[in-house]
Amino acid sequence: MGLLPARIARALGLGRDRLRVVVSGDQAGVALEDAAGVRELGSISLAAAPPAGAAAPREPPLEGAALRPIEDVLGEVDPALCDVLVLLAADRALKRELTLPRVPEADQRRAIEREVERYTPFRAAQVYLFYSVDAKRSDDRTLVVAIAVAPRRFVDAVVDRLVAAGAERGAVRVGIVGLDATLPADAEADEAPAPSRPTSLPRPTAWALIAIAGLSVTALLSPVLRLYLVRAPLAERAAATRADADEVRRLLGEVERLGQGLDTIVRAKLEAPSVVRVLDRLTALLPDDTYLDQFNVVGREIEIEGTTRASAQLVHLLESAPMFAKVAYVAPVTRDPVTGAERFHFSIQYAGAQGAGGGRSAAAGEPGARPQP
Repeated sequence: MGLLPARIARALGLGRDRLRVVVSGDQAGVALEDAAGVRELGSISLAAAPPAGAAAPREPPLEGAALRPIEDVLGEVDPALCDVLVLLAADRALKRELTLPRVPEADQRRAIEREVERYTPFRAAQVYLFYSVDAKRSDDRTLVVAIAVAPRRFVDAVVDRLVAAGAERGAVRVGIVGLDATLPADAEADEAPAPSRPTSLPRPTAWALIAIAGLSVTALLSPVLRLYLVRAPLAERAAATRADADEVRRLLGEVERLGQGLDTIVRAKLEAPSVVRVLDRLTALLPDDTYLDQFNVVGREIEIEGTTRASAQLVHLLESAPMFAKVAYVAPVTRDPVTGAERFHFSIQYAGAQGAGGGRSAAAGEPGARPQP
């Protein structure tokens, strides 16, 4: 029968019916799962749950008849003949992810209970604790654990009411909506050690054996406890160091990215023409009969406009300078009929700063360009 699904076993008459109670706020929805399927029985109020072991008083019907006393909801259903599952609504449970130093599997629940008391507002005895270890994200030093806790103050009131209505406490299990795992409602009793039988040893001998056993256990556990106490802060420090290292790597990457951008800016700045140097080179190159009316630098393009005696010779003179790559006519050359001077408008492509120091210089005694009188 254990190999058959519960629903099929109930349909064949081999399994017990199950009473499912979902707790949400001040009410709980009750449903019966039997051979015929799932049947909703109704909702009960939890505003005034009786104490454990006390008979459940009949509650007056609430306004609107939406919530009814538990006896009316159960009707002819005998809770003593059913397995009872009490589920806490997911929004009433507290879920968290914890990272703690690795401990032996047998000590995991106790270690997680200590973390529950540190990171939740509940003590371990006040909740039903469900947990699962994420093996993929855990390593030989730390455990990554997902926990879900169901506060007993929400669940035990319903369990007590069901027991008062006739359910067997041993047949009641507790869970959370959305989780497959369940715990017995009397988990604390299950986990409590069974009482030992009295022995016939003399009292002094028993005391001596107890003392020896206590000293032996202390001697065995002391190194383990010391190791645990030493490893716990080291694990936290290692996690903090890894986080700091990740932040340093991120900042180094940011600095490298910004440095690449700065190199691009510096390169563009070096490749751009210097207005002062360009004007100085033009002043050294232009003959005495040449006058500039306009001088503009836009990006790597230099525009000059003025008058000269021979514009063709001026083009050849400019293109012979290493600073300038190519001279283009922006407008046709025109001749002044009175003075005979040619009016030009040139566009000069800047070749680079390598020619800024070459050629003739006005400081060397060469005549420079003069503005038009």
